[in-house]
Amino acid sequence: MSELTAAAKGCVIQATGQSPGYYRLQGILSTSTSPIFIQSVTTDRKDIAAAISCFGDRHKFYVFGKGFGDIAINLEAFLGADAKGAAETFVNKFFDTNRSSASTKPIIITSRGGGSYSFFLTGCRVTGTNPNNHMMTFQLLGKLVE
Repeated sequence: MSELTAAAKGCVIQATGQSPGYYRLQGILSTSTSPIFIQSVTTDRKDIAAAISCFGDRHKFYVFGKGFGDIAINLEAFLGADAKGAAETFVNKFFDTNRSSASTKPIIITSRGGGSYSFFLTGCRVTGTNPNNHMMTFQLLGKLVE
């Protein structure tokens, strides 16, 4: 992961280079005025199943197939001491452009560990700000394509 945080108020963080860190999400890093880093990706894949308990200590377990999986991408943007960065506007614009109701193509996120996930973007959440080190955190939510 690209775990980058400041230790205390007044710390200055300079993001240099074009390295996306551990994850790469096309279009999220290249055009933002504030440095945006993907901190983590969480996926949840599951089958559609039903476990049924019956009389006489009998159990039945039915599996109906693959269910839709979920993905959550946690992002962090460095705003700078004067908070002139447009990270929130940029992330919201990225969501509006790529949301599943506006785009019929899935988005692909890859990792340097060889993982690749294709998903439809269904949600965007601003999860908080940290005024001590001038950071804002976001979460992109989606449904996995399998």
